[in-house]
Amino acid sequence: MPGTEISFAEYAQAFYETVYDSKPPKALFMKEFLIIGLNDYQKETINDIFPTIINDNGKRIIEKNKADRLRKYLRGENGISDLISELGWKFDSEFKRRYIEELQEFDESKLIEFAQRFQLDVDEDNIDQVSEAIADLYIAIINNESSKKFSKASKITIISKPDKKELFSSYTLNKSEKQAIINICKLIKTELKQLESHTTKISNKRNELKKLTDSAENKHWKKYLEAEISSYIRRLDKSFAKLEQLCADLSALLAPKRVMDEEYAKLNTCAINICNDRYKSTCHAGYDFDALWQLISQFDKSIDNVLGAIDKG
Repeated sequence: MPGTEISFAEYAQAFYETVYDSKPPKALFMKEFLIIGLNDYQKETINDIFPTIINDNGKRIIEKNKADRLRKYLRGENGISDLISELGWKFDSEFKRRYIEELQEFDESKLIEFAQRFQLDVDEDNIDQVSEAIADLYIAIINNESSKKFSKASKITIISKPDKKELFSSYTLNKSEKQAIINICKLIKTELKQLESHTTKISNKRNELKKLTDSAENKHWKKYLEAEISSYIRRLDKSFAKLEQLCADLSALLAPKRVMDEEYAKLNTCAINICNDRYKSTCHAGYDFDALWQLISQFDKSIDNVLGAIDKG
């Protein structure tokens, strides 16, 4: 059976969603997640690098710049080779023992669900075997990261537990699945047009706003433009929310089928990338509209290619 490629970010994201139920703030989760299995000295080092503070509302948070670094690990924008170097991380039998021991603090059913997510070949009735397999997977991922010279995300390949039903499903596309993909793709194309329209107007209005001086005669017009920009940003947020759900649905259909056709894999990647925070955070002044428009164009073209492939199939 083909191997499954897993990056540190994918492992961490799965842990966040499955074991933590996606509940804590992502930066706080990443700090807790990184501490699992470390010795006391390394845990203190993590606390020094990512100190937890109490904000004005009495909530535990990580300092903004530090939180951004943690979230980048979770998103896969950065590999963790830099952190491995800072910690002097050693993934020996003692680390594995501590990691397995600390996994026991989590709900067993969630650990089993986590193992199922990566189709680890274990006896699910034996929680010790499940914990050991999870620890082995994590250590393999970290060792792969530590071998990289630069802080760049990388992946390892594992052999997943065979599942004949999933294997059959991966190489077939029935009539209902075809129609569902067609329907979702049409809805996504509509939202992409809305996205492009809203961001074009935001960009144009911001450029117009930049050209205005601080003179009294421009004061009223500046307020009007700022109000218009805020209105388009609200519309954009709604479009992104709808698009995010559509993309999640499309990915759920396409991800198991990506081995059937290269175009399916490309479209699935577009569906994942379009909802990245990098493209959604249009509020900051240095936002790169061109990058979003280019991705929209690629997404739209990829949809056309997949619809064409479905018609031929």
